[in-house]
Amino acid sequence: MAAQPSRRRQIADARLLLDWLEAHPAVPLPDLNLPAILHNSPKAAAAVMNRASSTTDTPFQITPGGGKVLRRSFGSASYRLVSLPPPPAAEPTHLVTPYEPRRTASVRKPQKRQTPRPPQTERPSR
Repeated sequence: MAAQPSRRRQIADARLLLDWLEAHPAVPLPDLNLPAILHNSPKAAAAVMNRASSTTDTPFQITPGGGKVLRRSFGSASYRLVSLPPPPAAEPTHLVTPYEPRRTASVRKPQKRQTPRPPQTERPSR
């Protein structure tokens, strides 16, 4: 995986792209609504979001799903910092009950089954 360019380099590259787009009016403009999605732990994402909000004097909003969004618009272009809530824990597929020992019965030795004998007939005497 290639290393991510530095912040200074990315901003310089964005300026070069915008200058190029300005110099070539026949080229269609891309969507200039830039999302930045935080894929951090909830604690780290909250720290980034709070720092971004306090240093830019831009309040973030809490979404109905529990995420946070910081938006800053500049005419038709905008920047959006998004912190998604962690996914919900998977629900168990079956209920787990506490261990209940079974009642044990006394163990009996198996008895031999008696096979039914055919009825005896009297034998003739000799």
